[in-house]
Amino acid sequence: MKQLLVLLLFLCSINIMAQDVIVKKDGSTVVCRVIEVTASEITYKKWGDLNGSSFIIDKSLVS
Repeated sequence: MKQLLVLLLFLCSINIMAQDVIVKKDGSTVVCRVIEVTASEITYKKWGDLNGSSFIIDKSLVS
């Protein structure tokens, strides 16, 4: 039984992909994949288009 539970958890975790949410100071959110975080900027790709363009947002705009 214990082995079956471990196997099921393993198989379920294969398809899980993490996503990030950036919350801006104005209350809006961006569902994305964060690529890079520097001292002043966050580089990300929009979740619906991970193969598309990268976007940069200034950290001062993020809460």
